[in-house]
Amino acid sequence: MSTKPRGLTYEFNRFRLDPAERQLTRGGEVVPLPPKAFDILLFLVERSGHLVQKHELLDHVWPDAAVEEANVSQNI
Repeated sequence: MSTKPRGLTYEFNRFRLDPAERQLTRGGEVVPLPPKAFDILLFLVERSGHLVQKHELLDHVWPDAAVEEANVSQNI
């Protein structure tokens, strides 16, 4: 039986974020996240310890799209 190689995962408190599987788990249980919420979380976790400018977040998660503040707030 072949196994898929595991990539980088991020762990914080009881959470594990797996970018390859696009999955967040807490204590082994899957935490359902909408796709954009996952993208935002991953972007912020990858930049942990650094100041993230709003335009950086918008450019990464919503490239080539005009986004209203309410959409950003709702997904965060």
